[in-house]
Amino acid sequence: MVAVTLDQRVATIETRVATIEAGIAKIEADVANIRTTMATKTDIAELKTVIAEKETAQVRWLLGIMVTAAATMGVAVFKTFM
Repeated sequence: MVAVTLDQRVATIETRVATIEAGIAKIEADVANIRTTMATKTDIAELKTVIAEKETAQVRWLLGIMVTAAATMGVAVFKTFM
């Protein structure tokens, strides 16, 4: 059996600790990057408002198209039978 000296053991531990520290630094950088790209409560509230406004506009367009179609059909029927 090969005897491992205390200096060798400490060197191995130091190498492993350096690797762990590098990994932790990368994780911290990733977390910081994620925090800058995540939506806040304000962002979500603004998005809900925009979606509600777009939905309202879409409903108005749909109603306008339906009224126009009904009026056009009414005129066509009136001209056909009168």
